Amino acid sequence: YLPTVQLAPLLQRLSALKAAGSIERRLTVLAGLVSMGLRALVLLGKFAFIVALAKYTDTATVGIYALLVTTVSVAIYVIGLEIHTYTGREIVSERADGKGAVHVQSHLLTVTGVFLIALPFIWGFTTWLGLGGRFSFLLFGVIVLLEVFGQELGRYLIMLSRPVAHNLLQFIRAAAWMPIPVALMTSGGGGGISVDAILWSWLGGSLAACLFGFWHIRAFFTPLHRFRLEWLSKAFLSA
Repeated sequence: YLPTVQLAPLLQRLSALKAAGSIERRLTVLAGLVSMGLRALVLLGKFAFIVALAKYTDTATVGIYALLVTTVSVAIYVIGLEIHTYTGREIVSERADGKGAVHVQSHLLTVTGVFLIALPFIWGFTTWLGLGGRFSFLLFGVIVLLEVFGQELGRYLIMLSRPVAHNLLQFIRAAAWMPIPVALMTSGGGGGISVDAILWSWLGGSLAACLFGFWHIRAFFTPLHRFRLEWLSKAFLSA
């Protein structure tokens, strides 16, 4: 009887640890399923939007939208400068020593500065494509900046081991806004939709995604730090 009494607490603890491990595994599996579902929704949403755009609008609108999407994709790569690799290493490494806020803020300030430099070139490129006057460049410029931020915020969430939040951000940014222009296209007898109306919906999705991402990394913005060229030089040399 005495050995049984002495072993009871140990058995209870082992049972609790086993149950905790089982719950953790279930949560991991659930997180993976949610992430897969969100990625699938993004692909399905993009496909459905292109189909609706081709069905309810003219070829010019489809072509302009495709060119703008391509321009944004290229701009994200160019403006990002791939220095997120340096920022990521510094955030997750032990050498960061609590300076993650410095790296995140400096990175986003650098991206903003490069965006301002690249903006005239983006305008020139869209004009060269013959898109001048076909859409609001002001709207498009804001979208480019928000899309760049959204890309970097998503990378931060991956670095911080928050895959579900990352995939939710990508869903908000890439697909959650699309039902609005589709509803506008299909209402009123399917009279089509203007490029600016699509851009307004796109802007809303990009803004919502950025707000979601900034809220998740809000700890990296207290306190605020001044930008230093020393950080930029290290980022370029280490990227």
